[in-house]
Amino acid sequence: MSSVGFINSSFQTTEFADLPGISPEKMKSVYQSIVAEGVFNAKHIYQEVDWFYRMGIPPVYYEMFNGHQIANHIHCLMAAKKVAQAMGTPEKIYVHTETEDHQFWLVPASYADSVVVESQIEKILENTPVGHAFSLSYMCSKGTTLPNGKSQLSMYVIERTPYVDPKAPAEETNIWKVASGTFLRDKSFEIRSRCTTMSSPF
Repeated sequence: MSSVGFINSSFQTTEFADLPGISPEKMKSVYQSIVAEGVFNAKHIYQEVDWFYRMGIPPVYYEMFNGHQIANHIHCLMAAKKVAQAMGTPEKIYVHTETEDHQFWLVPASYADSVVVESQIEKILENTPVGHAFSLSYMCSKGTTLPNGKSQLSMYVIERTPYVDPKAPAEETNIWKVASGTFLRDKSFEIRSRCTTMSSPF
């Protein structure tokens, strides 16, 4: 196997394991994206990527995010672990990323950490502009954030996008008018049909 031509180029990569529902090629692509950033050494990145995919994160996560976004999440998680380690609380990690339409959190799966994030989400919901849809997703890993740790990893994802027809009347039941563009784009035909049925008064 050839060496990776970035930081710590002497590190010889090992092929990623073929995990259920996750191809080694996708894992390798994520790994290479992080290596290309030039922040952490290749061996450390390999270990973190390998562990991330072994944590038992719900499959829906990999449906929601592409390889570039996953690489960014892992990269941020690695940085957060370093900060937590320096503070003497290796499992007390906190990641919050934000774009125009999305916000994303990684925190320990504990009551105290959930309260902190959910209080932030409440404020965001209160400030959601009129005419925008608000969606919240929560996921939790089956395994721990650290190989020998005790805490699982919580993920929160919120999305605010405009409705297709912001001026649709309250009694409107046409899913193509009352949903957001993102919902119509990302959801399967079966889910859209189910929502149409649920919104119908008959």
